[in-house]
Amino acid sequence: MPYVSAYLHHSYNAHNRIGTDEGGGTVYAELTAPELAITAPATFATLLTAVGANTYIASWASDYSAMTLVGSNTFDLTMPGSIDDYLGLDSDTGAITYTGGTPRAIVPTVSVDVEIAEPGERVDLRVWRHERSDALWWGNHTTHRVTLLLTQANAALLLEGPCSRGRVRIYQTETPSTESAYSASNVGGYLDGYVVGITAVESLGESDQLCRVSMIVGVP
Repeated sequence: MPYVSAYLHHSYNAHNRIGTDEGGGTVYAELTAPELAITAPATFATLLTAVGANTYIASWASDYSAMTLVGSNTFDLTMPGSIDDYLGLDSDTGAITYTGGTPRAIVPTVSVDVEIAEPGERVDLRVWRHERSDALWWGNHTTHRVTLLLTQANAALLLEGPCSRGRVRIYQTETPSTESAYSASNVGGYLDGYVVGITAVESLGESDQLCRVSMIVGVP
């Protein structure tokens, strides 16, 4: 299934670090650049290995439903701020392996439809008062309307979590690691940009098991 992945921003302490205590006090692995939630486990494992004595390996389940962090020896895990919600892994103590639950920073979808890019390099003037104009928005970017088909549960996860705001990457296939960026010659590639707008959930069918959400994504 396709996925929407939020970014973890390195400048926000709420979700840019993971701590481990191998017996000598807690040390932290901290991001130095924005990181996709989909690639974050491997990055954190490398950083944790560099700051501690253990060797760490981290990965997602094949369907990105849970993250696992494994150390070469027992350690205590600290997930400060909201990083636990983003990655679904909670703070705990006294284990070698920690496995989390559903992450909020990765949302599975049933299908993704990306419409042709529209130019956004303009200033939208809507109001003229006191001989001055008010611009509601402006920017140097293109926009795509992206229609997502999701289950009701994943639609709620999308709207309540970080995948509905800020910077996201929208993958159109079941294998994110093999995708390259969207372009005129690669319309099935991933779309990386910022959420400009999002619609309410539209239920489909009498059973209400599936729903549709549209997003406007601005690509700088």
